[in-house]
Amino acid sequence: MIIRLQPLTELRHKLHQQAELSGKERKTAEIILSFMKKHRADEVITHIAGNGLAFIYKGKTRGPKIMVRAEMDALLIAEKNENIYRSANENVAHQCGHDGHMAILCGLGRYLAENRPDYGRVILLFQPSEEDGRGAIEVLNDLAFPPLTPDYVISFHNLPGFPSKSIICKEGLFSIASAGLKIHCKGKSAHAASDKEGFNPVHIASYIINEFEELNNKEITKDFSRITVTHIHGGVPGFGILPEDAILYVVVRAFRTDDFEMLKKTMEKIIDELYERHGIEINYSWHDEFLPVVNDSECVQVIRNAATINGFEYIQLRKANLWSEDFSHFTSRFKGAMFCIGSGIHHPELHTPDYDFPDEIIEPGIKMLTSIIHQLSKNGNQGTRS
Repeated sequence: MIIRLQPLTELRHKLHQQAELSGKERKTAEIILSFMKKHRADEVITHIAGNGLAFIYKGKTRGPKIMVRAEMDALLIAEKNENIYRSANENVAHQCGHDGHMAILCGLGRYLAENRPDYGRVILLFQPSEEDGRGAIEVLNDLAFPPLTPDYVISFHNLPGFPSKSIICKEGLFSIASAGLKIHCKGKSAHAASDKEGFNPVHIASYIINEFEELNNKEITKDFSRITVTHIHGGVPGFGILPEDAILYVVVRAFRTDDFEMLKKTMEKIIDELYERHGIEINYSWHDEFLPVVNDSECVQVIRNAATINGFEYIQLRKANLWSEDFSHFTSRFKGAMFCIGSGIHHPELHTPDYDFPDEIIEPGIKMLTSIIHQLSKNGNQGTRS
């Protein structure tokens, strides 16, 4: 299998330059449509859940519907890279590698245009809004989705800290549940010299942080869990004014669903008791909620076989990844699995300013997906719809 990488690398760099946040992937969709026009799908569906796209390649005979998904959105982060393809949008960058994932999926589309599947259909789904946790569920709820309902769903992600081009996977729990909690503490502003005339909400925010850290220290869950403060803001910079508001962003993660739900309730109770005991006005709301990704055993075996067929090192995770993915909404409804492609042991971490997707793993990604599709289409061609 010969893969012409230069057009895909150029595509990846173009997507990187046009990085767009969740729900705003309009130019990204235009770039993908322009590239895929040359690699004619049998059917193209646009504007799925906003900016999402689906390209359908029909097989020669009846068989399963296999959906392969990649994410489209970037992060609110300033990159430190000085590459010529540096993001043109200030403080918005593909520091999770979704530009590379899209390039891999486009490469798969180019392959399928010349090598239609033997059985069933292959659906290439470019999904918006993964980073804020809304995209997958919005795709599933879109009126365009029912005709796309798959028999199998597959997704993938690059993963620093593992050997380049290695394949990382496991059966069962693959990545954990998480949710973000936004807390708004109300105070009373005053001159800093007369602070007793006001009420400083930063003290309440500090109390909440300490209480949450105590939950971490007590290890009250049955398996791994973690509460992390990711943002705090109070008042305006200066030395003379007591802040009127303090805002906290906190994320909670857990391996087990029962631990996850228990922690959420415990965190809410800590906040509610501040109001009940002291009458302190605090508003809170949950955001960016991710279910755990649970991999189907049949699909994992297919991924393992694909790695062997292509001569890639296969690494079986002992424990689930600590990050979350909204692909979980697909695996909770359909047979499917997610795997990772190693980005390099010393490659910069995801979601950091100096990260950049390694172009050398585009080819392994395409080879893995073609092998996976070939196996799944053969495995599921008995009695499945096309």
